[in-house]
Amino acid sequence: MRIVLCLSLLLLLNGVGVHADNASAPSKEQLLEEALITQYLPILGKAIDEATMCEWVSEIHRIQGSNRAHKVTISSFTYHGPHNPPHDLITVTLADRGLGNITILNVDRKTNVDMEDVRNACRR
Repeated sequence: MRIVLCLSLLLLLNGVGVHADNASAPSKEQLLEEALITQYLPILGKAIDEATMCEWVSEIHRIQGSNRAHKVTISSFTYHGPHNPPHDLITVTLADRGLGNITILNVDRKTNVDMEDVRNACRR
């Protein structure tokens, strides 16, 4: 009886607890944002023509109520090497009408962004 009780207690204690894999797992929203950015990286590369880091989706909206067409704004910082400012904030707005029909609508650049702003954005 003691053996069964000890084994049950060990199994219970082993099954209870927080596992590191689950605690640090990205949310579904984070994974979807990563997948979306990965799909747009070739287009962003053509629009920006320099290395970037810390990309994020800053806005996304449906175009004319369609669930297949979206206006997406992706922001990122230029990258010239570790601890090598200046970093510029690049914002690319594009229209994705599906099936590879993607049009760049606008590219904005804010030069010499404060390093503290870069660090905060990259921690997201």
